[in-house]
Amino acid sequence: IGTDEKLFYPAKAALKKVKAKTKFRVFYYGQNMTPLHGLSYLLEAAVKLGDNKQIEFVIAGSNKNTKKDIEAAKSLGARIKHIEWVDFNKLPNEIRKSDLCLGGPFGATIQAQMVVTNKTTQFMACAKPVIVGKNKISKVFIDKKNCLLVAQGNSQALANKIQWAFNNQKALSTVANNGFQTYTNLFSQTVINKDCQLILNRLAN
Repeated sequence: IGTDEKLFYPAKAALKKVKAKTKFRVFYYGQNMTPLHGLSYLLEAAVKLGDNKQIEFVIAGSNKNTKKDIEAAKSLGARIKHIEWVDFNKLPNEIRKSDLCLGGPFGATIQAQMVVTNKTTQFMACAKPVIVGKNKISKVFIDKKNCLLVAQGNSQALANKIQWAFNNQKALSTVANNGFQTYTNLFSQTVINKDCQLILNRLAN
């Protein structure tokens, strides 16, 4: 899994330790919002964190049904800024402006057990701390080291992890840096090119 590294890369200040801010921006994006992504659990977590006026969720993308779900969550107290569409070329800017990114998948489906989302590697390539859904193929992701791991299909666990991130903002810079190194070592275009070259060499022989 890689990403377009001409678009997704760290901001100059991203790899430096930053001071905790009073506003904490939690970012998620998606288009189809299929069950494996678990938007419903994210929205439930946002409702649970509604009393914390410093945590703001930014959700980019939606369809007809999920737009209604987002509005319903807001009516229950969730602090959500909804952006219906973000051009792909502008997506990295939204990521870089965020304090925490939600990679998932958070759904309680069989497919969710077998997926590392593209957004996860995009967030890591931008050196942003990311919450990843713990599943059967998430072994390279280590909680509070190169990501924040959370149980799938569990809105309370997700809310607790976001609250932990808010309470430990200085620690997130280390998580982000380690996540970026994990991307560089395992998921980057350089690694993919080397792996493809090895395969081609074997086929040629």
